[in-house]
Amino acid sequence: MSEDQVAAVEAFCAVDLSALDQTGLQEHALLGRQLAQRLLGSADQALGELNRRYQGVVVANPGSEGPPLYQSTQHWWRDAALRTGQQAGSDLHRAGALQDLTLIGQAVTDGTLTQDQGAVLLRLHGKIPLDHLRDSQEHLVTVARPLNPDALGKLVAHWVATHCAPTLEDEAEDAHDKRYLQLRKEQDGMVRGRFVLPAEDAEALLTVLEPLARRQGTEDGRSAGQRRADALVDVFTGATRWMDLPDAGGQRPQLSYVVGAEWAAGRPAPDLATQLREACAAAANETGAAASAGLHPLALARYAAEAAWSGPQTRARIESVLCDARVSRLLLDPHGAVLSLESLTDQITAAQRRAVSARDRQCVARGCTRPPAFCDVHHLTHREDGGTTSVENLALLCRRHHVLWHRGAVALHDLHVPWLGAADEPDTQGDPWDDHNPPLIA
Repeated sequence: MSEDQVAAVEAFCAVDLSALDQTGLQEHALLGRQLAQRLLGSADQALGELNRRYQGVVVANPGSEGPPLYQSTQHWWRDAALRTGQQAGSDLHRAGALQDLTLIGQAVTDGTLTQDQGAVLLRLHGKIPLDHLRDSQEHLVTVARPLNPDALGKLVAHWVATHCAPTLEDEAEDAHDKRYLQLRKEQDGMVRGRFVLPAEDAEALLTVLEPLARRQGTEDGRSAGQRRADALVDVFTGATRWMDLPDAGGQRPQLSYVVGAEWAAGRPAPDLATQLREACAAAANETGAAASAGLHPLALARYAAEAAWSGPQTRARIESVLCDARVSRLLLDPHGAVLSLESLTDQITAAQRRAVSARDRQCVARGCTRPPAFCDVHHLTHREDGGTTSVENLALLCRRHHVLWHRGAVALHDLHVPWLGAADEPDTQGDPWDDHNPPLIA
């Protein structure tokens, strides 16, 4: 870098930001961005010229008194610019393309295009015949200049599909090979993951998630990421209900929870020392092989509800599941031996679900539009409080509002249940969808 160039950069960086007003700060930030883009564009041109002129091999120790050491331009750039090997390769590919498309390169260098816009246009390099691209550079710059990189990317993809269908097919096949889904369960029960999907598969994903991830009512305070996460759970919860899934372990996949008797009865758990002492005392009373087998883990987990995959669950979550579930009573001894198994028949029938779905049409929480396929059938009066499994005591609630109900964050006056009658719903007056009565929750 020449002394003049260094001086210009130093002068820009030396500006006293505290002395600038709002307009000055905006102008300074924008100018800095534009200058950085131009510098990066010039660096790309220099890198491309270096790689072309010296045929991909450069001196790794310039100025050294020892013998010259040679290495590839990519390896030198990786080490000198602190880039990864993949990033260095991408930089060289971009720089080489700019050598072929000089007008686009000049537009980036003089600030007509940003480096991001130039990189998007360079996706055409190697796909569209080079002569055609060279003849089209001026028009490409004109079209690209007012577009942000995302909008320009869609336009470039359209051009590739129009003028080079075989390349699009090759890219789709390559993207399909790169697909993956990784999930990792943390010690706290949280599941983290990342995934990559090709465009044609992502279309189905986005088509389903988009309507489910919209805000539900005026007071839906969830972030966009939280709404998408809830939508993803809705999809998989629905799949366990109405998809014809392959058998898992000899039975159709289903959500399974183990609920301790003390937990179900609402008894407070003793302190840990007392709990361990009682469990060990029970094991000490056993003899023979059962005693030598030690304690079954469930003997130490009597005061919490637990899921097969994700471990302990909150009371609100389990109570929402129990509203609409098949329940079996299973008694185990401290070593895990089954003492008795009894199916409880008080469950919602298919006919009752159809009737409730036809009546409610969607989640009855005000402002929510989740359809019946993504809703639980909820007991308005809990079964343990004497509530019956009858259509009059049942209502549709999506899983989010169902959990909120059992947390106490949603109550009867937050629901749109006019069929209960004014006497049963004293806090609801008038049309709940009227502009003067906006949704209370979402």
